[in-house]
Amino acid sequence: MKQNILFILVLLVALISCNKTTKETNNNNSNNSVQTTTTGSTAGGSTSSGSTSSFSNGSSSSTSTSSTSTSGGNTGGSNSGRPVYGNVCNGDTSDGVGDGDNIRILQMGMAGQQNWFPGAYSTSEPSQYFMVTPEEASYLFATDARLKVRFKVNQANQPATGTDDYCYARTSGAADSYRYTMLKFTVALRDVYRHKTNNTYRLGDSYAQRVVSQPVSVSRCSEVFDFSSSRNVSAPDSSEEIAATVVEVSNVRSDSTCQTNGTYCESDALVRKQSCWDLTMQVSVDSTQDIQ
Repeated sequence: MKQNILFILVLLVALISCNKTTKETNNNNSNNSVQTTTTGSTAGGSTSSGSTSSFSNGSSSSTSTSSTSTSGGNTGGSNSGRPVYGNVCNGDTSDGVGDGDNIRILQMGMAGQQNWFPGAYSTSEPSQYFMVTPEEASYLFATDARLKVRFKVNQANQPATGTDDYCYARTSGAADSYRYTMLKFTVALRDVYRHKTNNTYRLGDSYAQRVVSQPVSVSRCSEVFDFSSSRNVSAPDSSEEIAATVVEVSNVRSDSTCQTNGTYCESDALVRKQSCWDLTMQVSVDSTQDIQ
């Protein structure tokens, strides 16, 4: 009888000890930290990579999420996630440095695939976007030595579908769904010839073409183009003389296509004829300050 009672007591002690061990194990597991990490990317458009970490400590939990956008296509129509290129500047006369008159400022509001050069705007164009004539340009660009130009990229008007003149020579029709965030363009020289006898002016062909070294973002400036030693010094026809050498802007490309479908993201597509581009040109000649 005593042996049976002793056996039962030993069995009860073993069961109690086992149950205690199981509870301690469960409590330890609930206090452990658990971390899960997820990374991923999307093809086309904007590309992102991120990590999500979830931590649990007892009955409480917290989640932290981080995300970093790269320079892929962006459907937001802004600089979010896009690289920013160009130099910081004001884009006005305050960027002049040294002695002389204020640097010259010219506004350019043109339709896609239209070049800017001295000519004539239609009378319906906004007054701030006047197109200088070759004769007027011969005074603005008059110089014996220094000829430097720089360009600030502005956000263009956003044309709606229709025939309204949002910029010079715009073609009616559906405009781009997204605004550009940067532009590329080509800069060249053109001589203004003055006839010695009848005092008429005309433009010569373009030469000394240069392309911006990289895209220029909205509200930023390009590098300074120094054409001081690139100008022609004499006219090919002895009946004419070079009154001045002016600047032409052509082949303007944007990244608006990138905003739409993730292609041509470094401003490699020409601005559409139904859309606009907008630049401010700063000009420095002998009689003005230099461009800082």
